Amino acid sequence: MKNILENLADKWLNGHKEYSNDLDFSNEFYEIEIIGNKRTGNQIDNWESVGSLEVEEAFKNWDGKTELKFDFPEKGEIEIFNNLLKYDNLPSKIPDIGSFVLFKSSKVTDFINGGFVSQFGVIVNEKVKDILIKYNLGKHQFYPLKIKHKDEYYKNYFLFKTLSSADNFINIEESIFYKQRAMSFDIEDRIDIKFNNQSEIDDFTNENKKLDYSSQIWVYSKQIKLNSNFPKQDIFYLKKYQNSSDSSLPLISERLKKELEKNGITGVTFEKTKRII
Repeated sequence: MKNILENLADKWLNGHKEYSNDLDFSNEFYEIEIIGNKRTGNQIDNWESVGSLEVEEAFKNWDGKTELKFDFPEKGEIEIFNNLLKYDNLPSKIPDIGSFVLFKSSKVTDFINGGFVSQFGVIVNEKVKDILIKYNLGKHQFYPLKIKHKDEYYKNYFLFKTLSSADNFINIEESIFYKQRAMSFDIEDRIDIKFNNQSEIDDFTNENKKLDYSSQIWVYSKQIKLNSNFPKQDIFYLKKYQNSSDSSLPLISERLKKELEKNGITGVTFEKTKRII
């Protein structure tokens, strides 16, 4: 039985879908959803960093008398990776990520859900990588990592990060926007608004920044129309004008979707999208 918060979330999501009932689905793009673990959500339970394994090994071999000395970095290991990978940072190499340990109830799939690095990209295995590199990924990198499941290590996994984005190819005049009070979750509070160019949105936004936070009105997209000069990226992000209900995962082209399906890729599903046309 669902609790009050879960019921409210369902009501809000249903309202969000109804709000888009009048829109057409895209014929070119799909949203992806990484399935994860039905019991736990994320597939990943723990992270075995290089540093933690070194400490574990030292204690395992300790004679109980000799003083143990560790050369810990000034910054925590997660902070080091955050600084390397945040925003549009795309280093050619990073330190050894280590291993992500799956819950015993998780399946070892081609796409993996969870882990702190998922905020920077998508965890995939070599089978997925070999498919992706045949397509237009824009600026990107694959960073090696390991997956551990029931004491078995899988060394053929990667963090895939791409800088591909549709944000600079939005046709403002033909896109559909709405305005809403800051932090409002009331679907009925949404009001459609028309903009003819980016300058009009910037002017509207700048005027609102002068108001108290609780009085501000924010602009979101109901549906984004891409310009004809969009470079036909096969996997890309759409972050501009998105609200909290929109997926933070990248969108993919129909041809890439079909290739992934043809190869029986696991751990991911594909859904038609109305977010972008």
